[in-house]
Amino acid sequence: MKNSREVLDCTLAAMFSNTEYKDSYLFYAHVLGQCSIKIDCGLPAPAGVAFVTDHYNLYINPEEFDKFTLKERLAILKHEMLHILYGHIGDRSKGLNPMTWNIGTDCAINQHIDPSHLPECAITPKAIEKELNVKVKQNESAEFYYNLLKKEQKSKNAGSGNSGNSGNSGNSGNSDDSEKKMDSHNTWDESVGDCELQEDITKNMIDRAQTETIKSKGVIPKECSNWLELHSRKSEVNWKKVLRGIIGHKRVGRRSTIMRQDRRFPTRDDLRGKTKDRTFNLLVIADVSGSMSADAISRTLSEVKNICDVTKTSIDLIQIDTVAYEPEKLSKKSIKVTRKGSGGTMLFPAIQKAIECKIDFQAVIVLTDGGLFQEDIKKFSNLKKKIIWLIDSSGIVQDLMSSRYMQVFKLSE
Repeated sequence: MKNSREVLDCTLAAMFSNTEYKDSYLFYAHVLGQCSIKIDCGLPAPAGVAFVTDHYNLYINPEEFDKFTLKERLAILKHEMLHILYGHIGDRSKGLNPMTWNIGTDCAINQHIDPSHLPECAITPKAIEKELNVKVKQNESAEFYYNLLKKEQKSKNAGSGNSGNSGNSGNSGNSDDSEKKMDSHNTWDESVGDCELQEDITKNMIDRAQTETIKSKGVIPKECSNWLELHSRKSEVNWKKVLRGIIGHKRVGRRSTIMRQDRRFPTRDDLRGKTKDRTFNLLVIADVSGSMSADAISRTLSEVKNICDVTKTSIDLIQIDTVAYEPEKLSKKSIKVTRKGSGGTMLFPAIQKAIECKIDFQAVIVLTDGGLFQEDIKKFSNLKKKIIWLIDSSGIVQDLMSSRYMQVFKLSE
């Protein structure tokens, strides 16, 4: 029988040096290398992760891990690192249904893994389609799949009068049956520590992994490149000043943070201070028409990501060309936004979509290249709400975009 680390070490060696797998797994191996590995023979699955104070633990049950092929073990380790990269671990404490959130997160990240490497028990859009007998979109966020599962479960409960969790709970890693599982989310409940510190440590881990991957002449995953681009671009707009002018004095929430001292006991390192979070209800409309290049969309979205960093709140985002697509959430943790259109340009229908979806917004930020019909711009002015036009560096600023209710900023080259 192999010792407790032998199978894991062989798998890690394949991630680092096997030419067949290096391009797909080297970056994730460098992320994994910054985790503390814990052997846990009582884990009901091959692997799990948790954030503990100032680092991540990767838990491995060698007996369960050894039941999978090498390709499947590679997929399992990448799966765990993707949970870290996408910030899933701390979100389950925010009033979400744990089982449904588990399935939603797994469905989202498994689409970033080679399908031929995934174990049969892996949760994918096709697996959910088979389970629920509904059409499931690909390449969506964990939040999208979570809301879809909640909606389907609510519909089932309304029809049957029963309650319960939706989806294939056996694959989620939280059931007590003997079905083969890809990982366990039970370890998430062991996470402790400050959320802001966790986010900073995650970003530092990714920065280091990127540097080491480049040194090793490896490939940086596209999803990581998108994440770093969204988070690394410096803001050109003083959003604190702009938002203060838009919202004024808004309700404030207080929370504890390890990043500040306790004002009453400044010498006590073991006590946490307080910080204020102002709440803003912002709607972002992203022009994804054919005239907006991928770089233009990335630049303007990166600028808006700085609003999430300032406010610590998520923003409702609606993409539009001539059709307004379903709203999605853009937050500090968002790693990528998938472009949904490339047709003509007519932006005001996004407002109608927001009203239809009952989105409460106090102000609107419009990301565009400025190539709009004047009638379209006038409709925004008639809303009599604060409108911020954020024009890409290659776009044009129209005179109508500056008025009592509207303000315009153009990004530099």
